[in-house]
Amino acid sequence: EIVRAYVAARTLAVRVAAALASIVVERLLDVIVLASVLGIVIVSGARMSSGLGQAGFWMTMIALATLALAAVGLRFPHLVGRSVDVLLRRVPASLAASLRDQMAAAATGLAAVSAPASYSRIVLFSALQWTCMLGCAWLSLRAVGLDLPPTAAMAVLATTLIGMS
Repeated sequence: EIVRAYVAARTLAVRVAAALASIVVERLLDVIVLASVLGIVIVSGARMSSGLGQAGFWMTMIALATLALAAVGLRFPHLVGRSVDVLLRRVPASLAASLRDQMAAAATGLAAVSAPASYSRIVLFSALQWTCMLGCAWLSLRAVGLDLPPTAAMAVLATTLIGMS
């Protein structure tokens, strides 16, 4: 991902921090979707203990809350800036200045998705991408003669992605 950010920065004539910020948003959406998929698998699983069902529910709620928090952060970047300032109070001044500079570059990179319409489209396309991957996993299970519910495909997809990460 760092190489991808570097190449994007050189190709698009933007700072690496700006390109990396957009990749971070993409990975954040992936983690949120993965947590949601795992939560759905746990919640909808047949013979599951109530504790696992509750864990699935909370995983899904945390994923949705993170998505909402990311939307707020993108819409109101000044709140993020204030939070960063509070966190950097105990950091040496030269390092804090460098980190603030990188955060400003990242904010520039995120400006493209800060509008609600842009953020909504990104979330929608991410959901469509994950739905297609889920469909491929389910069809693959069917192709080898495994007549399993879609939650089984979700479990296969989630464990495959965890294994690749």
